[in-house]
Amino acid sequence: MIGQISPIAMANIGWKFYMLFVCLNLVDLIAIILFFPETKGKTLEEMNTVFGDQVTFNEKEGTEEKELATQEKAAILTKVLRYPMCTEEVVKHLLQHLPEGVQHIKASKFDVPRRLFRSLASDNGPIDWERDPRFQFLQYLFDSPGIPDPNLNSFDGYALTKAVHARCIPLVRFLLKHGADPQQKNCLAVFVAIRQKDLALVKLLIERDDSPYTELPGTGKRKRRRFEDRVIVNAAMLRAAVKCDARDIVNYLAWEKGCVPDMQTLHMMTS
Repeated sequence: MIGQISPIAMANIGWKFYMLFVCLNLVDLIAIILFFPETKGKTLEEMNTVFGDQVTFNEKEGTEEKELATQEKAAILTKVLRYPMCTEEVVKHLLQHLPEGVQHIKASKFDVPRRLFRSLASDNGPIDWERDPRFQFLQYLFDSPGIPDPNLNSFDGYALTKAVHARCIPLVRFLLKHGADPQQKNCLAVFVAIRQKDLALVKLLIERDDSPYTELPGTGKRKRRRFEDRVIVNAAMLRAAVKCDARDIVNYLAWEKGCVPDMQTLHMMTS
């Protein structure tokens, strides 16, 4: 209809024809403001309630809401824990104002704060990490039932790499136990240990030492069941060990782990 009357109206009244649409829009605006319910910030389910529909939430919808609340809590903790002023007392107070009643909260993760590990390499002398306030705070983040687990592989495995660089073995074991992956950032933590010529640390990063024991029937002895290594040894690691003249690591990678050297590494070994 608009297409049929528009040419006639434009020919007779010209630009005044547009005022018809302006007036209609003003009437619609007033009607929306006065009579239409507000839907800003509402979910689809909440909008059904706003318009008078009866809504029943099933178990799946309730689970989704809990997952969203858990993710929201993890995102808040990721931001807050960046600041040194965020101590254990601050986190406890913050948790009182975050969504509660979330099941499986440990299934979500938040980024572990880098500030806990940034000064490891600059610490003077050996670190009594188990008594260090940073470790106690990290332990609290893992042990508290109301907090998602820290993601130790955030920032390309920054936490494990710094711990390896500082040669803080108790911390390295703790991080590996709680899911830190030495393969982050192209196995940077392993290369750091190789450059330090620390064979024990290299083995700790590559091999799993948490494999369960199995009883040998009739002998009374136990045997550790070996799991797959955390890291797949490659020629680049062997080349780095050769460059550092870390012969014990070269023998470990080549003979125990069966790493085959490339031509460049083989030339370095024979020269």
